[in-house]
Amino acid sequence: MEADLENRVVVRVCMPNLPIELSNEEFLTRVGNIVGVMIKIDSVTSLHLSGKFACFCVELDLEKP
Repeated sequence: MEADLENRVVVRVCMPNLPIELSNEEFLTRVGNIVGVMIKIDSVTSLHLSGKFACFCVELDLEKP
């Protein structure tokens, strides 16, 4: 099991110039789960305060393409 953890990393993904109508929790969760395993959405993003980009954290398996 520990060897499996060595092949995983948590990364922050930022999507610049994302239209405000797409910076909602449902859309970002769907995108995050396509990229990896969704961990959380940046709190500023979830409040729509940034207006310029949306960020979220995902866990990636480094052995997968």
